[in-house]
Parts: sequence; structure tokens; C-alpha cells
Amino acid sequence: MRNFSILLIIFTLVSCSTFEPSSRISSRTPASIAKVYFSCKKGLKNLFAGTTKKKVKASLLKLQAGDVLEQAERARLLKLTHEIPFSEDRKSVEVALKSSTPLGRSHIDIIRNFIGRDIMLSHNTNPNLFKRLFVGGDETLPQSYGIEFELILDEVPAILNSYRVKTLTEQEWYSLGIEQRFRLAKEAQKNADDVDNIFVRLSDANPNLPEGLFVEPHGTIEGNGLIFDNLGDLRNLITYMSEHYGKFSWQPHLVVDANAEFRGMSGYTFFEFDRNQVSVLENGFDRYLENDKAIPSANIVHYSLGPIDQKMANKITEADEYLENGMMDISISGVKAMYAPHFRVAGPYGPGKMGFELRQFHKRYEDMFDSLAKLARDVDQYGDLDHYSHFSKATQVSASTIQERMARYNFSKEEAEEMELFFLALSDEILKYNRKMGGGRSGADFEHRLLYPLKDWLNHPIRDSLNNDELMAFDNVTKQQQLRFIKEIQKLMNKYEVTEVTPETLKEVRVLIADWAHKSDYSYFFEAFNKTVQGKKRDLQYSYLPKLKFFEETAEKTYKFKKPSSSDFAYKNYIENTIEVAFRDLGKTGHMELRVGNRHYSVNGVLFGSTLTSSKDFSGFSSGAVGRVYRLDRQKIKEMTEQIEAYVKSASKNNFPPFDVWGTDELVKEVTGGFKMVNSKNKGLIKASIEEIAGLKYFVNGKVKIPVVEREGQYYIRTTNCTRSVTDILAKYLDFNIGSYASAGMLDNAFKKGTTAKPHDIEVHY
Repeated sequence: MRNFSILLIIFTLVSCSTFEPSSRISSRTPASIAKVYFSCKKGLKNLFAGTTKKKVKASLLKLQAGDVLEQAERARLLKLTHEIPFSEDRKSVEVALKSSTPLGRSHIDIIRNFIGRDIMLSHNTNPNLFKRLFVGGDETLPQSYGIEFELILDEVPAILNSYRVKTLTEQEWYSLGIEQRFRLAKEAQKNADDVDNIFVRLSDANPNLPEGLFVEPHGTIEGNGLIFDNLGDLRNLITYMSEHYGKFSWQPHLVVDANAEFRGMSGYTFFEFDRNQVSVLENGFDRYLENDKAIPSANIVHYSLGPIDQKMANKITEADEYLENGMMDISISGVKAMYAPHFRVAGPYGPGKMGFELRQFHKRYEDMFDSLAKLARDVDQYGDLDHYSHFSKATQVSASTIQERMARYNFSKEEAEEMELFFLALSDEILKYNRKMGGGRSGADFEHRLLYPLKDWLNHPIRDSLNNDELMAFDNVTKQQQLRFIKEIQKLMNKYEVTEVTPETLKEVRVLIADWAHKSDYSYFFEAFNKTVQGKKRDLQYSYLPKLKFFEETAEKTYKFKKPSSSDFAYKNYIENTIEVAFRDLGKTGHMELRVGNRHYSVNGVLFGSTLTSSKDFSGFSSGAVGRVYRLDRQKIKEMTEQIEAYVKSASKNNFPPFDVWGTDELVKEVTGGFKMVNSKNKGLIKASIEEIAGLKYFVNGKVKIPVVEREGQYYIRTTNCTRSVTDILAKYLDFNIGSYASAGMLDNAFKKGTTAKPHDIEVHY
């Protein structure tokens, strides 16, 4: 009995962490006692009910292999038939499981698609997706991912097996079949008088789903607030939802700290827009050929997922210039409504955050996830998107597009003017269409949207990645298909004239646009580039200088410091991503101090022991100090800090490196346990030994080593003072070769005269 009790306790503990359908817990949220209790309770319940993950998974794998299930396995699956959404399918499977005859193909498919999918997901997910990703591999700058979705009840009624109308209790909801739930949900959606959660998650639903769903002003149902610290958990959830419920419209987000000098934002945006735009047009035409009622080019006229025109592109590239200069206080207004990645700073991501919302996928969740994963890997591997920067030179359509293209193909000015009037008339039809669909006028100008085939493809940046044969093919097809598109539009102009355009005219133009894309087949070139493009990893520099609110400019590159709030994000960013050498007019020779990130170091005298001090919280040097500031990537700051900490530890415990007010070479004599300086005021024991490394002798203690100076058979040690400690550190980590300065005053003078090898970014007066 005792052994059984011990086993029961062990099982209980294990079940708390492994038996829940979503056992992988985000590192951001600690488990509550209530969660642990219910996890344990459910684990024990499953143990005695015979529905543990392991047993269910074994039954499902056996079923997939075509093996016959035993009666106990059928009973196990019977307890999970509530996961099947439609009552007719559910009842059919229940009858089949209760019988003794082998399961038919249709019943096996229903079980495979709906029962225990959360159990099978971990079996099918790449474990590498659960690894954390960062900006440029810098672990102080982690990535996070969000997902929001929209749904239409007619397409995903199965969602009502996980959500109830908030006006009904769970008991009342459980008593209804899916058909009754659907009718009540449609009524609730129609009569919703606010955008708060009109649908509430059921207590036994997947806990990773949003707690509630709300109705958007344009009528779709939306869920959001889902944030993950790895791609694996996000992948599991979207796969779970797609396989359990049906098709959603997905919009993922990648978010990082907004303190990177980020390059390539606009280039990436324009590349992804074209890559997805040509692909969706080509695929849309394929569907149209199979069903002429499926009119393609839907996003071209969509109120919030339209194409990019030159007016929008100008705003994006203007913001790109700010980012390249490290300026994060930007607002990209008026460009969200586009079929492309949307870059944001702050806003919904919160203060001090930036990131992308990928808006170009709609229901293509596999493509959506692949693009999100590639974006995440690129940011992690390279630190930015500079390898897309040349796409920022892409010219988008504008008011001049028709005139330029018609002139290129030798049409007259009068023909161009007639075509302009035709497209202006069609823009009114787009406005009417959007009002009918419940959307307002936003995004690209409507008169530019239908001109996508007439974009300046002959000068498009994608050409830079093509070889000679591909370039010839690209240019030939561009000329052929642009000319054909113009002639087809002229045929429509003869058919309808400008004053007679109708919704039917707009549909015909949409078909022509998709037909142009299908025959041009540009997606081949974009996909080839997308698969092969590689960036170059760079040293990250996160701070931006000197346009900061806590500086007041007094001369060129010279600023007066104004103490900011300790919670000021820009100040925290500035401190964490710079180093600073500060001089104070103290005593006869002055005094030097060093700040590395948010750590502050100072040599305070000649006494042995704790003569080098550090402070974790830096809030400015003393009044009267003059600081010289250098930008430095965070990884180097991290390495530099680690080495200085070893220096501090060695100095405080071992009197090594030894200190002398002048920092000269001091004669030493060997004593028990180390050495002592003969003539210095520092009479403490230097705890070190002499070792020969690569033919040279060093005083060594741990990771710290100092060259031995040998004269006439006697040993001298190079001592350090406030000046030398600073110059030694800068020389080692910044290639800062400024010679040997005997005093702080002399080093300060070298800064003033510009004789230091590495120029500082700014000078700050405190």
C-alpha cells in the first residue's frame, strides 16, 4: 500500500505538467495554484477514466495505421466525441464506435480530423520552432509573436463548440446542438450593440484560445490578445484552430524592443507586397477558370487590404529614413490598409516596442506562418532586413503611370487621357462597392488601384537578382503583357465608354488584371529570390544620438545634460547602448571614471583592497564632469562588462591589478603568497604568480594578466590609476590607441585637442 501511495503522488506531480492538452507554458506567465489544482485534478480523472494523452494517442495512431480497435479503445474515443462539431457526424461516429463492426473510411476521417488533434500536434511539430529568437542573436532583445483572427460563422460554425453566446449559461449551451447554437449565435451577432465579447470561451475549451470573441464594426467576428514567445506554440494553436474549426483570416505580428537602428523596413514591405500580390492574382485567375463566378483581384478593391500606391510608398520610405538613423519616435499614419506587412512603433505594441503586422495572407495560414518564420529568422540572424533595402527603390503606381506607360508603347496623348477618364470612372465604382461591403475609403487612392499591371516593371528591383537569360525573359514578358493589357482596356472603353461604366465593368477589369498576372508569371522570380536571399550580420547599434530630450545642445556635438525621469525609455535605451569616459577636475591631476552600459566604474585611490568601485544604477556623473560618449553594440557591451567585472573582482580581493596614484612601473619583490611593491604607498599583498605564455612573462591571477617588466634581473609591475585603468579598457575593447597618459588631466586634454585615435560621438557637460 505504501508503494502504491508513493506512485500515486509521483503520478499526481507529473500529471500537473504533462497531461494538459496545452502543457507548454509561456515563460512570461507563472502557473497559478488554481491552474495547478485543476491540472492535477484533470490528470487524475483521465487516469482512472482511461483517456490519458498517451493512451488516446496510441489509439489514434493505431487507427491511422489501419488496425482494428479493441473495445476499450473504442470506449476511450467515445468519451471524446464532443470534439466533433456537427451533431449528425458526431452521432454517426458514436453509433460506429458502439458497434462491433470495423470503422468505415468516413468515420476514421472524422475521428482523425477532430478527436485528439491537440494530442497529435506535438507529434507533428518541428521542435526547433520552440527555440527563442532575438534581434541579431542578442539575447537581451527577444522576439515575441502575436496572432489575431477574423471569422465568418457560416464558414466556421464549429467554433461554437468552444464558445457560447454570453447571454446563455454553459449548462444551457451544452444542451443545444450545433444547429441551434448556430442560429442563436447569428442572432447575437446581428443584434450586438457593442464590440465587447459577445461570445465567451467554454470552460472545457482549449485554454490557449482567447477568452472572448467580439464583433467588428464591419460585421466579422474577431479574436486577438494571443501572444507567444516562440513560433512553436503559435504554430500549434493556428493548426489546432484550422483543423478543429475551419478557415480563418489570419494576421500575425512580430514585436521587438524599439531600440534598434533598423534598416530595410520599406524594402521588405514593398518586396512582400509584390511577392504576394502577383501570387494571389495568379491563383485567383486559376480559380476563375474553374468557376467564372469567383471574380479574382478581390484585394485590389478591398477597403482595408488594397495595393500600395506611390503616395503610401512615400510615407513608408520617409519612415525608413528615420529608422536607419535610429529615430524611433515616428508615426506611419495612413498606410495600414494595404496588402503588405505594416510596420508599427508603439501603438498597439506598447511603449518602447516596434514590429510588423503581416496583413497579406487572409486565409492562407500555411503561407502566413512560413513568412512569419522567415521574417523571425532573418531578424534573428542578421539584426535587420537590409538585404531587402534595394526594393525600397521600387516605383509604385501614381497619377503619372498611365501617361508614362502609354508613351512607352507609342500611344498618343489623347489615348492616354481617355484611359485616365476611364479609370477615374471605375474608381467611383470601387467606392460604391466598398460602401456596399461596409467599408470606408482608406488605403491607396481608388483611381490608382487598377493600374497595378502598368507598374514600372521594366525598372523593378527584382531584375537585379536575375541572370541574363532570366532578365531577357522578364523584360520580354513585361512588354508583351503590358501592351496586351492596355489594348484589352481599350476594348472595354469602346464597349462601355466612360459614362457607362457599371459594376460589371469593374468585374471585367478585375479579370483582366488577374489574367495579366497569370500570363506574366512573375511569382516565379519573386519566390526564387525569397528562397535564396541572404543578409549580412552586422554589429548592432541600438541608441540614437544626439537628438534626445535630456540633452540641450550648446555647441557642435556638445550638450548640456538635463536629468530625466528614471522611467524614461529613451534615456534607458541611451544608457544601455553606450559607453562613456568622464573627467572631473579633482585634485592636482583630475579624475577619470568610466560608464559601460548601465554600470559605472571608478578607481578611488591608492589603498589596496576594494579600490575599484562599481554601481549598478547610473543616473549621471557628478556635477561639473565632462563625458565623452561612444555608441557600441550591446553584445560588445556585455562582453566588456564581464571582463571589467573580473577586473573589479581581482582588484578588490587580490590587490591585482595593483594601484598607484601615478600608474607607473613599480619595482616588486616576491613574498609568500605573491608580491609587494617596494616604493609605492600601496603596501598590500599582490596575489599573483609569474607565468610564461608564448615566450613572454606575465603576472597572472585568474583571467587577469599583466606583462612583467624585467630590468637588470629585477621585476617591475605596471600599475594602474584612474587614467590608466580607463585607457587600458578602451584600448582592449575599442581599439582605442591613445598612448600612455600619466594623468586624467592629460587624457582630458587629448580629448579636447582631438588627438585620441577614435572620435567620440558627443561630449556631455554635467
